[in-house]
Amino acid sequence: MSYGSSMIAQKLLDFPDTKFICSAVANLSKEQFVSLAFSKFGSRIFDAFMSSTNVDNNSKKACASRLNPESCILLATHPIGSRVFDTLWAHLTVPEKCSVAEAMSTSFRKIFASKSGRVIAYNIQLTSFMHTRKEWDAWLIEQNKLRKKRALGEEIIGDEVKHAATSEGTPAPKKKKKKKKT
Repeated sequence: MSYGSSMIAQKLLDFPDTKFICSAVANLSKEQFVSLAFSKFGSRIFDAFMSSTNVDNNSKKACASRLNPESCILLATHPIGSRVFDTLWAHLTVPEKCSVAEAMSTSFRKIFASKSGRVIAYNIQLTSFMHTRKEWDAWLIEQNKLRKKRALGEEIIGDEVKHAATSEGTPAPKKKKKKKKT
């Protein structure tokens, strides 16, 4: 994946009709998915895809659900793939997060062997999942509540910022004064 093709794919997500790029992401094979996630430019496509307001939630959930037990371990232990793992983890449902954590707990030695794997294990509280499942469930519920509050706050703030920028009470930009030649 080159820089130019990554930028084109990211810019396609700015258009209102994203059916083409959504179907392209949905039709990626497992090997293509992992290869794209390992690429430093390809990983940015996942970031743009998951944060785009033009992509519907069903497409985002379908992309996040591609995080199967095999690919989650590969992504978590890769320096660039771990960024994609974090992005996709945020959009998984609670049962999907449980199955991913279960798969990761079975191969915890491989995950803790890499630096990025240790960071991912810390971010998803893998040791808590392995030792005290009730605490992990409570933590997961709390994280979902925080995510929903943040989304609501961003929605409110985003609307206020748009409203303030279009209101009539905003002052006009100042004109630059021309210097007189002497």
